[in-house]
Amino acid sequence: MRTGLKLEATPIEIRTISSRNPAQGILEEANAKEFDMIVVISRRRNFLGQLFHRSVTAQVLMHSELPVLVLPAL
Repeated sequence: MRTGLKLEATPIEIRTISSRNPAQGILEEANAKEFDMIVVISRRRNFLGQLFHRSVTAQVLMHSELPVLVLPAL
């Protein structure tokens, strides 16, 4: 059975960002290039981690103009 859909393989570009503010570094890199989306891996935090750590994933989600795919850490 043919659906008429054509899947095109698009190259995936993986970047490692090093910045004092990781969320800002991710957003600046994503906006400087012509990317289709941002993919981040989110990990769970314990209670103290939630109190004292600002989530990079949450900051990227709030400020990104691109779609963001959040994957859970294994």
